[in-house]
Amino acid sequence: MNQKGFSLVLLIAVFLFLISMLSVLFPQYLVQTQNTQRIVKRSGLQAARASFLNLLNDPRTFRATLDLAANATFYQCLTDPNFDCPVNNVESPLALASGSGGLISDPTNIALGFRYDAAVGSSFFCSTYGQVGNADCLWRYGFTWITECPPVGPCYAPRIRVLGRLTFDGQQSPMVRVSEDEFLIDKVINE
Repeated sequence: MNQKGFSLVLLIAVFLFLISMLSVLFPQYLVQTQNTQRIVKRSGLQAARASFLNLLNDPRTFRATLDLAANATFYQCLTDPNFDCPVNNVESPLALASGSGGLISDPTNIALGFRYDAAVGSSFFCSTYGQVGNADCLWRYGFTWITECPPVGPCYAPRIRVLGRLTFDGQQSPMVRVSEDEFLIDKVINE
């Protein structure tokens, strides 16, 4: 065999070796990339939960939320000691407003959602949740409130819990699987 034939065989052997190595390493690279994306998205959801908790603790947001007409019963339960509030175990919808008065979560407008990965200069909140073909606005928090009343008699000035449940737009395939309670917001008001 001449020198050119030997070089060609060696070149083919090296090429086959590289292809076999890539066939082993590339799937592992894809798995690691997907795992990294899941970790980043889960961290984004944890940051979003913290942001919503901060909004619930913000006096301006709380005041704007109380001022919404949709929250009239909620407002009366908190402020009117003579108002007989709804009884235990009845969750009532709650609209959430920002300190500037804009709606963040509204039970009558389920298109309000949020991005967990808002880039610098873009909005965290969005209004295209649940729309076909939308890959940006995949998450939303729905808020409810529930009273903790005495077992019998009227329910005046009760302890109130605000619950926020994270939902995912089911039309899209989630990169992150979350349990229903994993990102639950449970805030006690009026203690």
